[in-house]
Amino acid sequence: MHDLLLSNLFFYLGHVAATGEILNIKDAYKHPLFYKGMDEATGFKTRNILCFPIRDEDSIVGVAQLCNKIGGHFDYFDEQVANAFSIYCGISIMHSLVYKKIQDAQARSRLSNELMMYHMQVRTHTLFNNNCLLGRRFAETSIQHLQEIWFY
Repeated sequence: MHDLLLSNLFFYLGHVAATGEILNIKDAYKHPLFYKGMDEATGFKTRNILCFPIRDEDSIVGVAQLCNKIGGHFDYFDEQVANAFSIYCGISIMHSLVYKKIQDAQARSRLSNELMMYHMQVRTHTLFNNNCLLGRRFAETSIQHLQEIWFY
């Protein structure tokens, strides 16, 4: 089944992805880009197809298809509706990709903040070494003063 899906991709779907043009197939079995082996494998009967690209600002990010219009063939109006729909699809895909990038950036930021906070912690045993506080004698500094300065 997986091979059939890949084979089908390189026919009319691949054609639309490569050209960026809407493909309106009135009779699927008579069209040279249609692969009827998919129908045979799935038991589905494809009569007609409207296949259209989904774009972002610069390129094609996907391809969508409509199959078997009820009551006839896909017409010019259907192509215009599909084109409008594809714009919304492209916007939605781009928004979801941007949202994912934002989530990833926030996760990296949280992780780096946690790492920085961990490594910035000053532990009591590092403050007091031979009764010295960072090069100063302990007698010069009170414990209360230390608690006000260092957060740990």
